[in-house]
Amino acid sequence: MKAIVCTQYGAPDVLQIQERLQPKPNANEIRIRIRATSVSAADYRIRGLNIPAGLGFLMRLVMGFSRPRKNILGVEMAGVVDAIGANISQFTVGDKVFGLSGVGSGAYAEYICVKESSAVVKMLKDLFYEQAVAIPFGAHTALTFLRDKAKLKPGQRILINGASGAVGTAAVQLSTIMGALVTAVCSTKNIQLVKDLGAHKVFDYTCETLNADDGYYDVIFDTVGTLSFSQGKKLLKAKGLHLTAVAGLPQYLRMFWASLWPGKRYLSGIAVESKQDLEYMNRLVEQGQYVPVIDKTYDFEQIVDAHRYAETGHKVGSVVVRVNI
Repeated sequence: MKAIVCTQYGAPDVLQIQERLQPKPNANEIRIRIRATSVSAADYRIRGLNIPAGLGFLMRLVMGFSRPRKNILGVEMAGVVDAIGANISQFTVGDKVFGLSGVGSGAYAEYICVKESSAVVKMLKDLFYEQAVAIPFGAHTALTFLRDKAKLKPGQRILINGASGAVGTAAVQLSTIMGALVTAVCSTKNIQLVKDLGAHKVFDYTCETLNADDGYYDVIFDTVGTLSFSQGKKLLKAKGLHLTAVAGLPQYLRMFWASLWPGKRYLSGIAVESKQDLEYMNRLVEQGQYVPVIDKTYDFEQIVDAHRYAETGHKVGSVVVRVNI
């Protein structure tokens, strides 16, 4: 099979298409013929070793020093089940599925084997592969932060920074579904998009400064890691919560210090993959409550261009890669 291999850490051109052995599923695995993948923030950060401050050595220790040990990247996938193990009960050959590949990555390939218990579910009949693959990363990250960490409630006010990215567009929609009042921060060209997704108010960061009254927001969700706790504190209510999806050692130290005192909190963390969350997202899409947002779509052999565009920081929703070699 063909796979996109990260030959070393660095610029997008370290990615190369190579021939690899086609995997075979074990008794508890399904094999997916991948039809679409994406360039998520996780993918281009790992490729470029673009790691938050203070965590570089730790990440090299975990992932590999000169290149990723698991050098086929890709965390999102959509495709068709083409082989199953002896103990599989939830899937059959021919099922169209989408989901997350887990910590092993591996979705930048024509085939991947994943456990039946992993975060992979059947696609809705009306979805294209490109649409399905734009759901998992942003949605499961937003759900983890909004539902599990913030425990967002109807009527609460939330500020979402980076509202037009993959996580941001998911967060705007999910916050609205949860009944919150959403204020979004994005650039001029994306204002109408985030309004259409459910934002009640939008700040254009290219020409406006956040100027809400003190104690205005119950929750701040910074999807891109550009809003510091000190900047956000004046916007939070007395027991408000500032969440950041991107945090380095200085931020974690600040979180520890904030936890020692009552009042406004500062949190980050990792998003845990869940089959149940993807089933939930399927229901929202089927009911017309959630729309996967796609910026650009590239072919498999254009992976370098796809990474180069995604890491500009100006992508809207997801950057999708078709796997149709």
